[in-house]
Amino acid sequence: MKKGFILLLWITFSGYAMAQTDVLVITPNSSSITVKPWDANANTVTLNVVYSAYDPNANGGFGGNVNVNSLVTAFANTGTATGATTTTTLPTASAASNSIVVKIPANAAKNSSFTITITAKTPAGTPITGTATITVGSVLAIELVSFKAAVESDKVNLAWATASEKNNAFFEVERSYNGLHFETIGVLKGQGTTNLPTQYFFSDAAATGVIAYYRLKDVEFSGVMSHSKVLSVDLGKSAKLEIGTISVEGGLVTFNATADSDATFSVVNLGGQSVAHVKSIATKGGNIVQMPLSHLANGIYLMNLQTNNSAVTKKFIVTK
Repeated sequence: MKKGFILLLWITFSGYAMAQTDVLVITPNSSSITVKPWDANANTVTLNVVYSAYDPNANGGFGGNVNVNSLVTAFANTGTATGATTTTTLPTASAASNSIVVKIPANAAKNSSFTITITAKTPAGTPITGTATITVGSVLAIELVSFKAAVESDKVNLAWATASEKNNAFFEVERSYNGLHFETIGVLKGQGTTNLPTQYFFSDAAATGVIAYYRLKDVEFSGVMSHSKVLSVDLGKSAKLEIGTISVEGGLVTFNATADSDATFSVVNLGGQSVAHVKSIATKGGNIVQMPLSHLANGIYLMNLQTNNSAVTKKFIVTK
């Protein structure tokens, strides 16, 4: 005689029991995926599958999770993950983990969703089903195959190449002197939609200081934006030990060294008290170091940099 039933609901990732006793929980490594339309094999989601056996004597009715690999071979071999474009057999009893991988279509549209369903059998032979929903959060507009920067004469030359573009309106070239805050220094028109390789070039003759950072912002016709990786460029404009940009909020300091060396940074206030200190390793040329500075109160400070064979001091002001 049935005394009742158990309904389990997971708000984020759900596992639903087709039988009244046990549940199959499927947890994706991510509920949202960024689709690369040019690579059919890249748009994958890993699912972790856990079988929980009902135990009326346990707290909450479940005696804990049972690893899928510890179940009988009949369960492992009958389980399939369907949805998207792939049907995948569950791990066998001797597999190393519970993880299975499914593919999302390369032509999937933004905000589309796919329900991944796994149907298997319990050791007693009862059918059991679990589901997980994956949403396409974004679709990349370009296949960026290279992005390079180099100093030539008194300017920085940037070059990048795409293998294909989809609804690509334009690129913004962005520069920073601390690696945190970027400004747009140029705009280049994109190719819209094309499967042909395209090369782009941009020169920055206005860069100053010791180190400059560059990245690309790609903007689609729909307004969707994405950023490339960040490149750092040693401007080579100083042959001496020099402290560059000091970012109090970000806790980053750029500096130029004349040789590989140990580097010790210390910050003192106008009363001569040490308020920050960090040790690092410098390489010849441009460097960047993390240093806790956000705790500093408003005022004037001196940053001291000591290497194996030289020292330099720079004054900076904190205003919040």
